Amino acid sequence: MFKPSTTTLLSLKGLPKIGNVKALTISKYLNKDFESSEEFFKSFNVISKQKIKLPEISKTSFDIAYDAANREIDKCQQMGVKIINYYDDQYPNEFRIINNPPTLLFSMGNLPLLKSKKKIAIIGARDSSDYAKDISYKVSEKLASNGVTIVSGLALGCDENAHKGSLEKGTTISILPSGLKNIYPKANQELANQILNKNGCLITEYTLESKPNKAFFIERNRLQSGISESIILIESKINGGSMKTIEFARKQGKKIYCWNHHFRFKDPEKTSGNLKLLNDRDIKSLSRKEDLEVFY
Repeated sequence: MFKPSTTTLLSLKGLPKIGNVKALTISKYLNKDFESSEEFFKSFNVISKQKIKLPEISKTSFDIAYDAANREIDKCQQMGVKIINYYDDQYPNEFRIINNPPTLLFSMGNLPLLKSKKKIAIIGARDSSDYAKDISYKVSEKLASNGVTIVSGLALGCDENAHKGSLEKGTTISILPSGLKNIYPKANQELANQILNKNGCLITEYTLESKPNKAFFIERNRLQSGISESIILIESKINGGSMKTIEFARKQGKKIYCWNHHFRFKDPEKTSGNLKLLNDRDIKSLSRKEDLEVFY
């Protein structure tokens, strides 16, 4: 089977009206890579006429997308960023079976972590309570010390503490809602550096200089759950962003766990998402370090 190159896939994603899903769909009809923007333009139109109906796009747009793809690859090489495409052996198998798998991953650090067998996502609110931050740290530290790779999103609150806890005795993968030259939030740039220095990994599906936006946060959530065997929610309001990750996890058939706060630390508003999940028979409750033994 023909496997398109990163240049080809990046060129497709750079076209107007062609998002991640269409780029991957188009790539499956290709039988060779593009050697020029002219060949890119012709191949696209052949596929549109013979295989699947595609939007009309100007020749200029193909020139721009092809040139931009090559420049992006050069910049990544200079920065030490590895681009993993859907057809590469290093691409995580877990992503291949989710809805809307990323066509490309931009990554830095310990790439074999993406293939580690035991990956658990630790998620929670940015404006989490001190109790939740502490639990996020301790849960991650305990799991990481027993060979589990911790997955989180580098956000303030629960995420950053999950990464910090995991780095004490293990490893972590951070999935970003922005490009690797625009670490978000900026306050966690040093933490991102620590993750790389301590054998961890940073990944994103966005080009180097991409800035975060609302859609990117939601898209990132599907990857946090998608690459993980199980998801542990530490703390969230009922309408919090972490609940979106839980929605993705349900659709992906993942095991979902929820931390049951000690009664002294149950803030009715901050834990309203927890309460909803804990009332669901399919969600497993966690409240003691002994409960974590199920993961290793």
